[in-house]
Amino acid sequence: TVNRLVDDHDVVINISNTDSNSSEVEIIGFEGNINAALSEIEDILYKNEEIEEILLVQPMQRNKLLENSGATVKVIQAEINNMIGSNGIGVLLVFEKRPKEDMHSKDLTKLAIKTSRMSMKEAKKLVQKHIDAFDSKVRQVDVEPSLIPAIIGKGGANINALRKECKGADVDVDKDTGVIKIFSDDDETKEVIVKAIEKIVAENQTTFVEVEKNVIGAIFGEVGKEMRNSIIDGMGVNIGIDPSDSKINLRGTVEKITEAAKVLEEFIADNFTSEFDVSPDDEALLFHGGSDSLLNRIEADHDVKANFRKQRHVLAIRGREENVNTAVEAVSKFFNGGDGFGVEKLKVPEGVLGIVIGKGGSNISKLEKDYEGINIHVHRNSNYLSIRGPVEKVNECRVDIITLMATSRVTELVPLSPGQHEILAQPDIMKKITNDINVNVTLSDASLKIRGVSTDVADTKAILMEHLTGEYEASIILEPSQFSKVSAAVRDPSHFERIRKATNASIRMDSTESAIIISGKRSSVKKAKTFLTGVLDFLLPSQFAKVKVPKPLVKSMNDPAAIAKISADSGSTVSFDRDLHCFQVQSSKPESVFQATEMLKARLSECEKLVVVVRLDASDLWLLPKIIGKGGETVKELQEESGCKFDISKEELLVAISGESEDAVSTAKASLDKIIE
Repeated sequence: TVNRLVDDHDVVINISNTDSNSSEVEIIGFEGNINAALSEIEDILYKNEEIEEILLVQPMQRNKLLENSGATVKVIQAEINNMIGSNGIGVLLVFEKRPKEDMHSKDLTKLAIKTSRMSMKEAKKLVQKHIDAFDSKVRQVDVEPSLIPAIIGKGGANINALRKECKGADVDVDKDTGVIKIFSDDDETKEVIVKAIEKIVAENQTTFVEVEKNVIGAIFGEVGKEMRNSIIDGMGVNIGIDPSDSKINLRGTVEKITEAAKVLEEFIADNFTSEFDVSPDDEALLFHGGSDSLLNRIEADHDVKANFRKQRHVLAIRGREENVNTAVEAVSKFFNGGDGFGVEKLKVPEGVLGIVIGKGGSNISKLEKDYEGINIHVHRNSNYLSIRGPVEKVNECRVDIITLMATSRVTELVPLSPGQHEILAQPDIMKKITNDINVNVTLSDASLKIRGVSTDVADTKAILMEHLTGEYEASIILEPSQFSKVSAAVRDPSHFERIRKATNASIRMDSTESAIIISGKRSSVKKAKTFLTGVLDFLLPSQFAKVKVPKPLVKSMNDPAAIAKISADSGSTVSFDRDLHCFQVQSSKPESVFQATEMLKARLSECEKLVVVVRLDASDLWLLPKIIGKGGETVKELQEESGCKFDISKEELLVAISGESEDAVSTAKASLDKIIE
């Protein structure tokens, strides 16, 4: 090239290397000749400058070009070099480097073509020709992305088998889009692969059957084993649960999944499932009676299957929907009552439980005999008693049991240490403990015996333990349904924490007793009770009420038999709270609470007519011994003459007179006034 330039332009050209990467050209001659030679040299340099251009290549083609150590790339390079001839500087094809984690990416990859500017057009054209030739040998099949796992097979088994069977072919699968690309030089080979894919697709069509969540266990459990075998083994259909737990997916040929769907739908119809919540206290009733148990009767009467799931405390009833619904109604009627069938639950104090049951269950048997058609069940691990049967008979039996509980006298022995005995042996201590409580107490060296009705015994014991331990404990007993509602509401500790901080009392929920337990100093417990009754008013609207009783009327109002009758007649739980001087009324039925409250107010009104309270000034304290008389002779004489009862409180400086008629009370007051005057 240098010699030609010298001859063509009549110049001298000297070339020297300035460093390893560059050279210097010196041109000597006439100015015009030099300019012409320089222009041609610059043109030669421009045309032979190495440049780079990029083509985008499909991942499958990239892999094909680079297989066998890049043999195909080398062939293309040689073909381009032969075309360029000795005038070019050669060509180099280089793929971009990818990180290891992107090796299986479906994105287009860059192929760099490096050659001289004058050779680039032909080189690029030839490379594109090879790319187009490859693309022409690629066949694309589009399938639903959900079918891709079936086409690939477990661990790639299906796709690898196709590659092995069809030598020289390559199959590229995009899991996200469902696009499958097949490369082969042979059209027949591609057709074989396409047919194999179409077969897999045909055998993996999907449909779904909607299902209730509570039926899934039956479908995939022992109950559904025969049905599943007929679908899987008999029809070759795959069955699985949708992640939403609301559909059963079926996979197979259209014909088979249609058939399987009908079988599954029929199974679901035969195994409609409904669940009924059963209180832990009531669980034993499901199995009571052996072969004639509730479970067996439900199954026989309604053609269903009943299974108790103890961990969740639910009775699952399975069968045809109409049968299940009637069975659930029957179970609900048994546990909750309805349609002339009554159910009542009573909390029986520990000390009275044996009296209510009777020796060997004799009293229960007598009640069941007296009230025909009823059944009485004492719940294990609790003191609850349930009565079931005709509504009228259940109510009558309930009255008897409540009256028995309220009026039966029980005895409780409280063991004492020598130190505790010494405390109780002090003068007036026992009188202070039993003040205004109708109980008999007997102190011995090792114990204290308390005898009276159960509520009075419990109150006396609480006051006794306060004297012995310094801690007073009281409770607010709730119905089971109310206890559950309150427990759920106070799971947030802050509800009770505010009351604890305000009163310094300890508060806890006792599920065994279905009660709120409050403990601490008696004054703190009283404050906490006041707060808690407010909380209960809010949480149990119209299910909880209080009737305040003036202290002088407590004895006449709190007659066990009379209160038992109000409780029985109204269907509410009525109890006297000595700490708050009020009757507490509670029931899950607002109408029962209202009725009991009105009955208590009516009784209070009557008691007010039969009680007169005479209060003395502090300066008249000296009159009390005169009213009492020596050895109580004067007050005893007043009581005998009037037929009324005189209750004298030195602490409050008052005399309360109660009798059976207004006239008797009026006469007794006149006698008292005479003494005072």
